[in-house]
Amino acid sequence: MRIFSFLKLCAGLGLILLISSCGGESKDTSPPKRETTSVSGILFDAPIAGARVVLWEYANGAIGKKLGETRTSSKGDYSMEVNSGSMPVLLQAFGGAYTDPATGEVVYEGDGKTLKFESTAYFYENKAN
Repeated sequence: MRIFSFLKLCAGLGLILLISSCGGESKDTSPPKRETTSVSGILFDAPIAGARVVLWEYANGAIGKKLGETRTSSKGDYSMEVNSGSMPVLLQAFGGAYTDPATGEVVYEGDGKTLKFESTAYFYENKAN
């Protein structure tokens, strides 16, 4: 009789374990992976070459996380890949050099001169910006 009771107990536990391990299909509830979006433009007073361009999160007048960084080409072009949601951004450019069209003089950072350019915009996720 004890063997029969022991077998019933083992069978019952086995059935409980089998039922509890069957959860059906599980759904992934994590947010979708963000796609990388290109941000590009031209830094221009005249084409500004070699400037460091930095893109920041920007909300309520405060700079947040850095989203990307690059340098301008000899023609002032820049492009960077950004992985972020849609939000306001601040674009800052530092340094570089350009030829003043009025005087023909090369303007660059140094000798007490600072070249800094800033602009705010709205970054749209999954769209060319």
